[in-house]
Amino acid sequence: MPDSKKPKARPRYSSLWSIVALGFILSTTSGQVCSPPPMQVIVPNLVGLVQAEAVTALEVAQLVLGDVDGISDESIPEGNILTQAPLAEAEVDSGSPVNIVVSLGPGPKSYFVSSSEGDDENNDGRTEGSPFKTVAHAISKLRDGTADSMFLKRGDVWEENLGHWTKSGLSEDARMVVGAYGDEAERPLLNTGTRVFLKIESFEGENTVRHLTVEGIHAIADQHTDVRTSSEGIFILGPLDDLIIDDCFIERYQGNSIQGRGDSAVGRIILRRSIIADNFSTESHSQGLYVFGVDDILIEDCLIDHNGWSGPEDFDDPPTQFNHNVYVQSNTTGLIFRRNIVTRASATGIQARPGGLVVDNLFIENPIAVNHGVVVGGTLTAGGVTGEVSNNVILNGNDITGFQSLGVGIQTANISADLGGVVVANNIIAHSASAESVGRGINVYDFGLGAELLTIENNIVYNWPNGIDFREDGGDGEDRYGTVLVRNNDFQDVISIRDGQPRPLIRMRGQSEVSFSGNAYHSLDSLNDWFRVNSDPAFLSFDDWVTFTGETDGELVQVSYADPNRNIESYDVDVLGGDGTLDSFVEAVKLNFLEAGYTAADVIAYIQEGFAVAK
Repeated sequence: MPDSKKPKARPRYSSLWSIVALGFILSTTSGQVCSPPPMQVIVPNLVGLVQAEAVTALEVAQLVLGDVDGISDESIPEGNILTQAPLAEAEVDSGSPVNIVVSLGPGPKSYFVSSSEGDDENNDGRTEGSPFKTVAHAISKLRDGTADSMFLKRGDVWEENLGHWTKSGLSEDARMVVGAYGDEAERPLLNTGTRVFLKIESFEGENTVRHLTVEGIHAIADQHTDVRTSSEGIFILGPLDDLIIDDCFIERYQGNSIQGRGDSAVGRIILRRSIIADNFSTESHSQGLYVFGVDDILIEDCLIDHNGWSGPEDFDDPPTQFNHNVYVQSNTTGLIFRRNIVTRASATGIQARPGGLVVDNLFIENPIAVNHGVVVGGTLTAGGVTGEVSNNVILNGNDITGFQSLGVGIQTANISADLGGVVVANNIIAHSASAESVGRGINVYDFGLGAELLTIENNIVYNWPNGIDFREDGGDGEDRYGTVLVRNNDFQDVISIRDGQPRPLIRMRGQSEVSFSGNAYHSLDSLNDWFRVNSDPAFLSFDDWVTFTGETDGELVQVSYADPNRNIESYDVDVLGGDGTLDSFVEAVKLNFLEAGYTAADVIAYIQEGFAVAK
């Protein structure tokens, strides 16, 4: 048997080289070269460094900075790195990101203040059980540029104010807050004597106060008398941005004002769910709120009552044409005024000189309820105004007692077509309380641009001396009426004769391009001549009116409403169980503020139900 022969063993390197050679051939034929694997590096320790130092350390280690997050930490200085991922000494590919978490320093701090239980020397103020005693001491602890807060105990009283405020919050979402705590119903009360409640004053280039909320505070000028004029309640002058006044009660000051300085406008002001009442001055003009040079202001869900005069029952400070519940100057932008109860102004409920939105409000006993764009003897808004006056209820328009007969529901002027025009719609103007026959439901003036684009529709003017008056007051004979639509309105039971003086149900002045359609007319005057055109003293019959204006689908008809005699007095009795006076209603609203039954929306719905067409 022949010897069996074993095959010769091949060197292992030959197979290895064959594989390498094959890979080289494949890679070169495909046009690609295989990259060597990334180099491994060691992650440095970044904890305790600041971010700039960490970036340098990572560059040296051939790594990059990844995500950066931040959290508050009482023990680690702001800006220092708290943690990292991957951890120090880990072996990673070069060029890998390293994520860090940075300390934001101590988090927001809250301080509590109680005049009845507090102690500035022995308490730290950090809990409700260890409050400070004085407001001034707590303010000194607040850190500028943080979301720190100060809370005053409900039901407590201080003979202090917030003073000249200089501190800001961190951001719009991390605000500095002055507020209230506790279970008592009464807001914390600051008796400020004759001093200001809150003052913010700065100049361009100085530290601008930002992101501040003041909420739940009651402030009263308790030493305001006829011989010692008080400071203003809120006084803001100069640049400021993002102030919220919420759920505050501010009363008996000289007034309240928010004003920009020069070219430095005030930005984003919100006044909401607050009561502004009984502010007056025997020595100067006085406004519930005066607004000048503000970009973006919202006033909503407020009670604004009896501002600009005190009345003979307190001091000899009668109402005048210069004082108003709310006075917004022409150089303000972005005005929204909604869901407010506005009563008993010296002159005007809301002077919306720059236009804007005036919607869903209740106006009672104001000589002029809404002024939208009209400026007499002052500076009109450059370029005209735009906006909307809608879904308001205006009741008991009265006079400036002993000064001027008025009783005006809504007046508007200087309306720009380029900006979109103005809409006056779905308002109820009822039950004039003017002693004279000069009251007008809706006044349209030709000041400035006049009315380039105006729509007046679906309004009810009831038991008022005049429905609409188109006025020519520019003094130059120019016709400044453009596209004006008056449609589907009810001008009902209009008082066209009072004290023997005839008043037109509708008055036209100037050859304006006004289009009438679908309106329902009825006057308490037994005559049928209810319309007046231009300067002609003769009144037109309805047929002549239709011929002159070309009105389509208009009717001479008395609309039957469900209960048009509803008013604030009947609401106070029927719904609130009061004694049937405006005083009773206002006091009830103050005590039950924004509860069901005590809001503008509740009264508006009640009045609107009364003006539903009877079936």
